[in-house]
Amino acid sequence: MTLELETDADGIVTFLPIINWAVTIVMGKTVGLAVDYYASAEDAAASRLSRIQLHIDPQPAQQLGGALAKRGDMVLASSPATGA
Repeated sequence: MTLELETDADGIVTFLPIINWAVTIVMGKTVGLAVDYYASAEDAAASRLSRIQLHIDPQPAQQLGGALAKRGDMVLASSPATGA
């Protein structure tokens, strides 16, 4: 399934920054994901967080985790090394 990403008036894909997140098991059956984020630049300036709480069946949760890890690895591999 391919999802269309939202864009602004200039055609630039818009993203909301994740500030905090938590993962839990819900009633022993699904994976819970809570995400705090800024819904707009104005909310970020005012430090006003929004929250979404989702439950995800185990198999899609594994797929989501794997996809996030894979993309994170790709970004890290293509970024210049930082002097640590």
